[in-house]
Amino acid sequence: MVEISIVISLILIFDSYLLGKCISKYFNWNADYFPIITIGFFVILGIFEFFVFAFVKFQFSVYYILFVQYILLIIPIFVAIKVKVNLIPTQKELKMILGGALFTIIFAFLMGNQTLGEAAFDSNFYLSMVIENSTSPTLGTINGYTGNIENISTLHGYQGFYYFHSLLLKNIRNILSLNNTSLTPVYLWTSALTYFYMLSDILFHSINLFLEKKSLHTKIVALFFVLVFFTNYFNISFPFYGNTWKTLNIACNMLILYEFIKLNNKKSLFLLTFLNSSLIGFSSSGFFIACFIEISFFFYLIWKKEQNYTIYLEYWISCLSLLIFALLYFSGNYTKISILILAIYCLAGYTVYLTKRFDAIFWKKLLQFFKFIFLISVLLLVIVSYFVRNSMFSGSDSQFNGYSFFFRLNSLGDMTLNYFIPVNKIEFVRNCVFWFIIFINCFQGKYEKEYKFFLLLIIILFVNPFVTPFVVKYMTSIVYSRCFEIFINPFCLLIFYTGLIEWLEKNKNIEILFLLALEIGSIGIIVHNNISYYSKFFIPQKGYNPVYRVTNDQWELYQNLIEELQSSKLERPLILNQDIAVKAYVSNIRVLIDANTSRSAPAYSDENIDAPSDWLNIFYVRDYYGQHIWKQDPDYSKICDAIIDSNCDYVIMDKEVVVLKGDLYLPLWFDARGCSEVIYDNDRYVLLRVRK
Repeated sequence: MVEISIVISLILIFDSYLLGKCISKYFNWNADYFPIITIGFFVILGIFEFFVFAFVKFQFSVYYILFVQYILLIIPIFVAIKVKVNLIPTQKELKMILGGALFTIIFAFLMGNQTLGEAAFDSNFYLSMVIENSTSPTLGTINGYTGNIENISTLHGYQGFYYFHSLLLKNIRNILSLNNTSLTPVYLWTSALTYFYMLSDILFHSINLFLEKKSLHTKIVALFFVLVFFTNYFNISFPFYGNTWKTLNIACNMLILYEFIKLNNKKSLFLLTFLNSSLIGFSSSGFFIACFIEISFFFYLIWKKEQNYTIYLEYWISCLSLLIFALLYFSGNYTKISILILAIYCLAGYTVYLTKRFDAIFWKKLLQFFKFIFLISVLLLVIVSYFVRNSMFSGSDSQFNGYSFFFRLNSLGDMTLNYFIPVNKIEFVRNCVFWFIIFINCFQGKYEKEYKFFLLLIIILFVNPFVTPFVVKYMTSIVYSRCFEIFINPFCLLIFYTGLIEWLEKNKNIEILFLLALEIGSIGIIVHNNISYYSKFFIPQKGYNPVYRVTNDQWELYQNLIEELQSSKLERPLILNQDIAVKAYVSNIRVLIDANTSRSAPAYSDENIDAPSDWLNIFYVRDYYGQHIWKQDPDYSKICDAIIDSNCDYVIMDKEVVVLKGDLYLPLWFDARGCSEVIYDNDRYVLLRVRK
């Protein structure tokens, strides 16, 4: 499995390298300073995402988009030949490539020693999404939790990153005839290897961009400082999540805008067309993040009195994917809003076209008008935020209402960090250092003045407590904290770090001492970074297999289930399961106890409510014998009645679940044999076929 993943990863990286080389030649980039491999991959994915919009919405056959993927992976070869790019890496590039390979190996080893955390996170959902769509005739209609066929979800149905890997798995299955095994490990490792490498790609090139003439020690400290923010449980354990990848995409977006602002490369704005698209492909929250960046950049152009027609045209084109996603999001119940958004976009395009004819006087009036719009917008955001501050959420989430949501403990509900309120001493030290560096940058007036002004516009418009209630209620909902990644990404962190270095260089002795302290502190935090609220969910069980990222007993169970399903010819059979990870490894099934149900059930004990069903009450795996979950205690004597009532086709049971009979504790699965027959068992699990 890992061997297949390595080959696929190398193909993707090589393709991305070819396209990145072509891009760097077209934009006159020095490849020593730009992560061309990562940008090349995001451009490929961004183009693919435009096809995803159509194929998911209109449910076109997956085989046509499979052909699209072939073309996207082949085209870089022909383009590289056509434009005659120099494919031989420079000495610095070669060092970064080798360093990236070592970086990837280290992080892959760390990942292999952590589980999927499926008991607390959405691992099952995303893994199921990939493997289900690798066998489905169309894309986006299968619920990743349960396996039920449902209507398309706008929030998750257009995430092309997962479909891209689904099609890769479909090709592998067909080419290598791997129909009798789960290909989930191939996706896990392919995504991980490419993620780790591209994280290093951005890190090394950004360090070279900002610190090329600095000492080696300064560069090493920079690497450790950034890794403090990128060695968390989700960076190590979840490199197959689009949300984990999203931060790398944001870094590239911010790099492109930096190049425009700092180096005045006007042509590079066109790349945002595909980077915005790929950002949506990784996560639907990438949509509002891209909107925040694009809107703020527009007002940056206004405040800088930009009057170049080409710049506004490229900016308008770069928003195309945002328009399409917005139309898809509102097309169901808010058709009028969709029409309004389309009309505004078309009007903006027509206005851009007319700018070629504007004279200096008209430009002056137009720029003044948009400056006024900016000020009015900020004022309205602040005023409306005041009135909606207590109605941001309803129900149990109403506890989050108010301006304080800006400062909340983000890590307890999302894959983000706590930037204001630490949960332990490690976070306290990290935050103190981070905010000290930000403080120093604020008083480095000449350092990256223009780019910091652009960042300030983002803060004024969207990322401050005074506008948070409005932004949360009408734009981001509970995942508002993800917008902090606009600043907490590898590229921007290195901008801030370099600002610190510029300040420290005024006193060499202080610089040496501070960098030494920062280096030691960063290494210490990295070593302890996985000690978090969720750490207990990543501890491997006995028999854990780092290749498959489940135990050997689980893997053997899945293999036998796949073989059974192929011989049974049942269409999407229903499984009553005491192993929730099965949905992540076996396609074309439906499960009764999904990851979402499993992790939310313990909360019922606080509410003291009735059990949803007898079969859930009986089959829900308790943390300890006799644990009270619902009002009713499970009646294990009715296990066969519960199985029949669930209408399932198969039952997966955990042999460690026991019931008291007389003076003995006996495995619960013994009683299930009264209405089903054992078709496979191992030391931990048993698979039964229900008699019908």
